[in-house]
Amino acid sequence: MAGTVSGTFAGPAMLDRLGKLLAWGFPLPVTPRDLLPTAAIQIGGIIGGCLGAVSGGLKLGWLAFTSPWQLLYEGDPVWPFAVGIGQIATALFLGLATVVVHVGFEGPLLHWAGARRLSRREDRWLGQLLITVAASMNIREPPALLMTEDAVPRAYAATRHVVISRGMIRELEFDRAAIAGVLAHELAHWRRGDPIAAAWIKGIALPLYVLHEIARRLIGGTRSRPLQWLMRAVLWSVLVTVSGIVRPIQAAANRRAEFAADAAAYAAGHGEGLRRALARLQWWEAGRDGWDDVMSASHPHTELRLERLEAPGRRYPVHDELALVAPPGRDELTSHMGEP
Repeated sequence: MAGTVSGTFAGPAMLDRLGKLLAWGFPLPVTPRDLLPTAAIQIGGIIGGCLGAVSGGLKLGWLAFTSPWQLLYEGDPVWPFAVGIGQIATALFLGLATVVVHVGFEGPLLHWAGARRLSRREDRWLGQLLITVAASMNIREPPALLMTEDAVPRAYAATRHVVISRGMIRELEFDRAAIAGVLAHELAHWRRGDPIAAAWIKGIALPLYVLHEIARRLIGGTRSRPLQWLMRAVLWSVLVTVSGIVRPIQAAANRRAEFAADAAAYAAGHGEGLRRALARLQWWEAGRDGWDDVMSASHPHTELRLERLEAPGRRYPVHDELALVAPPGRDELTSHMGEP
């Protein structure tokens, strides 16, 4: 108590009162003034230093935010408004241009990323399955379905395509209901316009993300600690803005979109299949610890998604055996694939 206020005018009075209290209740051969001067200075200095660091950081941040606008206003009161309008116009232009590029050149971009069209035998069951799922969701003209040879189970919706990996097909063991649930989830993303929104946000924040990518590569590309600290000191504003503000806000919106896509798949009658797929894929989910893994995660916890896909009045065990049971109609699917 004395150390906390030692740096203020209340410090000496606190020491006197503490001495009287100890003399009355627990007499000591020394006084608090003799016992605590060094500790009081140290404790008070640490607390004062922490408070000063917080106060100084807030003031510096406020000055960094306001001083450019103040300088512009001092030059001409119209300049801050002109610069603000110019930044908004630039952001809108970059967002629109990014969306146009993603939509217009999505096919070649996905092809360069490793996606390909379905083969004839894949189209006989997987392409038809997409059409069936789209019809259940009242989608008359579904996007084209592409395949990647990626061994990692992945599926995502683009602006004009849905992409699924062979790793996803193998992991789900050609389970028709589970794959239909995954396709319904991605079609819900496509119908909601989530890929368009992602491209729009990417375009608006393009300059910031370019700087952040440069900073990340410079910091991660060297093993020299002094050079890493120098890069962090120079580019700290970009790193803090992206990692501490932009990415968590965007990730929170993405998590809400995932829940919404799950709900749309459930409403279309594919909740059980999607739940089976998520239960089977749950072991791919890594632990979440730290700011990036918790605040910047683009998907909710799989267990919470499974919870929302539970049918009313049905009990679900902790160990979901539905993820391990071969689905009915497996022979029919494998015959389409040309397997014995």
